[in-house]
Amino acid sequence: MMILLLLLLIVAPTRLSTAAPQSTLAAGGRQHADSLRTTTRWSLALSGGIARGIAHIGALRALEEMQLVPDLVVGTSIGSLIGALWASGMSSEELAELFRRVDVQDLFDAQPPGFTWRGQIVPRPWFTLVGYGGFLRLPPGMLEDAFLNDLLARHLLAADGIAQGDFDRLPIRWRACAAEMEAFDTIVLDSGSVARAVRSSLSIPVVFPAVRHAEQLLVDGGMSSHLPMVAARAESVDHVLGIDVAVPQGPFTGHTSALSIGVAAFNLATQQGRTDARPGRDHVIWLRLPGASPANFRMVDSLIARGYRDSRDTIAALARAWRLPRRERRQVDSVLPPIASVAWLTSSGRPARASTPATDLLRPLPSGRFAPDSLARALARVHRGDLFLAAWPRFRSGRDATRLTFDVQEHDPFEVAVAPGYDMDEGGRAHASLVGRPIIGRRPIVVQAGGVYRRYARGTFFSFEPHSLARGAMGPFIRGGARRTETRIFDEPAHWRLERTDRAEILLGVQLRLPSADMLQAGGGFGKLRVGSQTHRGPMAALHLETRGRRPRQLDAVVFGGEHRYAAARGNAALEVPFPWATLRPGARFGWASNGAPMDEWPSLGGPTELLGLRRGEWLGQRAFALELRAVRPLFPGLDVHVTIQAGHVDRAISGPTFDRLSLAAGGGARTNLPLGLLSLDGGLTEGGRRRFYVGIGQDF
Repeated sequence: MMILLLLLLIVAPTRLSTAAPQSTLAAGGRQHADSLRTTTRWSLALSGGIARGIAHIGALRALEEMQLVPDLVVGTSIGSLIGALWASGMSSEELAELFRRVDVQDLFDAQPPGFTWRGQIVPRPWFTLVGYGGFLRLPPGMLEDAFLNDLLARHLLAADGIAQGDFDRLPIRWRACAAEMEAFDTIVLDSGSVARAVRSSLSIPVVFPAVRHAEQLLVDGGMSSHLPMVAARAESVDHVLGIDVAVPQGPFTGHTSALSIGVAAFNLATQQGRTDARPGRDHVIWLRLPGASPANFRMVDSLIARGYRDSRDTIAALARAWRLPRRERRQVDSVLPPIASVAWLTSSGRPARASTPATDLLRPLPSGRFAPDSLARALARVHRGDLFLAAWPRFRSGRDATRLTFDVQEHDPFEVAVAPGYDMDEGGRAHASLVGRPIIGRRPIVVQAGGVYRRYARGTFFSFEPHSLARGAMGPFIRGGARRTETRIFDEPAHWRLERTDRAEILLGVQLRLPSADMLQAGGGFGKLRVGSQTHRGPMAALHLETRGRRPRQLDAVVFGGEHRYAAARGNAALEVPFPWATLRPGARFGWASNGAPMDEWPSLGGPTELLGLRRGEWLGQRAFALELRAVRPLFPGLDVHVTIQAGHVDRAISGPTFDRLSLAAGGGARTNLPLGLLSLDGGLTEGGRRRFYVGIGQDF
């Protein structure tokens, strides 16, 4: 069922029943006006297709080389995003660089993009109790969309600054296609926020929350208009050129699986957009892109090269046959007058609760005339502050001043979030937290308290911080808690004893962003430790260093003082190397604990991410080192499979198998996002014939 839902975002039936924007010419005078025109008018339609849509950039490169500029660009889903950026003035090379730089793959990661501290992971909740009435709310989508909203708002600032609410003001007139939820009719967006229009067209059902537009709820345009040929010709054009990146299907035999036939049926419905082309007047170029997954955003250069190669000759032939005019793109002055006012408005038109701190984060504002995209860094600070779920900018410029307004979606003042989970090794687990967002003076505060239950660990935690450090905001914090950990000491695979460690700690720290790392967290405070019948107290300090992206790295270290001194550290690093068939991910991890360190600080190997053939944490010692080579193949957004080779060594091991050398393991698995969490399947084999199979539901915490 999950796979079919994900397929739906590319392959939904085409039902164009909502009228496109009104033509600039009355129907009665259109024929006379056409006879007076001396140049051919044409429009460009860009289909949806998720990652395969990056190939649109190759077709745009071909158009640029031939100096072919359409009178209108209409896009669906990722076609709306690429079309908006290109129509607002970006070149195909600038588009390519943007997709190389921004790791779009992260948008489909089930783990919310937050930064942890001392192992305190706050998972995406299965349900929440929100507001003063305490009513129940289920997640509006499988994935968090705040990062997507911020990404679009920042990278489309220039487009919104030029359009100022009217998409006809862009250097090339532009439209976005979305589908309204009740009847899946096509809604053609031609005004408002460019970023919000693109977000509406990208609202993949089930995966991302739908977007409210006026009185309608909008989802991905591919649900009704995968290839928007009708919308593209609705504005008095002579010809429409469609670029389609639908997945090809077949061949089929009498033994073809039901799943393959179902996929083909959906895809066949998708291709209905091609039948909307008028014979002799319109043309659809189908970029087949063999082997290109709709979920692999890492193959930017390969997809663009294929799109250019497969479209260039056809575009050249059409330019001659249709007698398309050659011209440069219209230049539009994107520099605006000084900002006179800033407003943050909710959907009801009232000022947002966090208007004052949001304006503070936006400062310093430009003192004179400014380019809209110069606000990108300031808008990123607002996102990291976690003041809103979305903030869509609108510019209104007069002769001497610009009014800047943000349409925002607010957080609830407080909420109770609950997230359970299960795996075959440790059984069930549960996480619950209470989050409050008071505003004290001009500063928003995030207060959080909660508890975690696992079969072999349980505890409570709390945090007090300005803004939200989970999103990467800089500033001080107070974090702490108490937990009990029961470490399994394996004598045999099915027999173990438990060593209990109780600890309580409170730490005052600071979070900083560094040029060489995404995040540095450092804190110091006081801890209490109980191992067996002995209790120890003393000062302690902790450090967390993390870098994300295509070269992720992480380091955690702790030092405990007093009579029972100890230190421990662990870290990991990886490198992602994309290939058309998969992404290779070589990586390494290490752990170290000094003499006297309690066992809950000792490094261990075992489980689906470390040594597949062992139980979680089965191979325990004071020093551990592991290497890994993982090949990941994305099948659809939120669904991937992997094959893994691992090697590990544990020094001074006291638990599990005794290996006196680097020991090998191999296995594979799959994971997919469900509406209520992550489903992961992993199996593996280690040297000596140790086998394990894991099924996990929900995020790990």
